[in-house]
Amino acid sequence: MEINTVKKIAMIPVMFDSTRVPKKNLILLNGQTMTHYVVKTCIESNVFDEIYINSESLIAKEIADELGVNFFYRNPEHGGSKCTMENVSVKCNGNRCQTHDHFVYDFIQNIEADILFQVHTTTPLIKVDTIKNFVYYFEKNEFHSLFTAISEQKETVFRESPVNFSYKKKNPTQTLEKVLKMTSGMAAWDVNLYKKRYQEYSNKKNTPSFGDSTGWFEIPFIEGIDVDNWDDLEIVNSILYYRNQKMKSEKICYYHNF
Repeated sequence: MEINTVKKIAMIPVMFDSTRVPKKNLILLNGQTMTHYVVKTCIESNVFDEIYINSESLIAKEIADELGVNFFYRNPEHGGSKCTMENVSVKCNGNRCQTHDHFVYDFIQNIEADILFQVHTTTPLIKVDTIKNFVYYFEKNEFHSLFTAISEQKETVFRESPVNFSYKKKNPTQTLEKVLKMTSGMAAWDVNLYKKRYQEYSNKKNTPSFGDSTGWFEIPFIEGIDVDNWDDLEIVNSILYYRNQKMKSEKICYYHNF
C-alpha cells in the first residue's frame, strides 16, 4: 500500500470521570481546555485525513463542533465509565476502564482507518512539529505500534537494582545510557494488525497495544508532561501562560557579565 493512499485518523479520547484531578478535561487553562490545545495542534499539523474527539459525553461534542472536527460517541460500556469489554489486558466487569485497548478497538470497529494516531488531551504542550515528525516516523518504519517517550540520563533504579549504572563506580550523568520513559502524548497503530491481535485474545501473544513490533519516538521533556495530578496541572498551566503571553526572550540574561 502506497503511503499517500493510507487513511490516517487522529483520535483524541476525552473522559470526564477522572479521579486524581476531577473533571480535568473541563478545567480552563489560560481560557481553554486541554482538549482545545490538543485539537488545534492536530489541525495545524495538517497530517491527518480526519480528526475525531472520542467521548461518552456530549459536552465533548460541543468542543468538537466549536473546533470543526468530528465527534465519535463512545458507549460507556465500550471502554468508558461502565466498561463491559474484556481482552488479554483486562476484564472490566462494568467498572471504569483502565486500559485503552477497549476504547481503541471500539473506535476502529466503527471508523474506517489504516493508521490510527491517538493524541491525549493530558499532554497539551505537544507541538506541531512533534506531531508531524511522529507521523512521518511511523509511516517510514514497519512498526505495529509506536509510542512517544522521554529520555533521561540519570542513575535509575528498579526494584533496588541499578538499571544504567553500577554501584562500583560513579560516572558523569552525561555518560550514562539513556533510559526511556513512555509518555501518554501520542500512540500509533496499524489498524488491521491491532484488530487481529485483539480478536486472537491470547495470553501467549502481546496485547494489541504493543503488537509484535513496537517503536519509541523521543520527544522533548516539556512536551511529554502528562497531567495526572494537581502538580502536573500547575506546571502545564504555568508553561501555557508563559507561551500565551509571549514572555519568552531570545536573549539569555546572566547575574554577572563575563
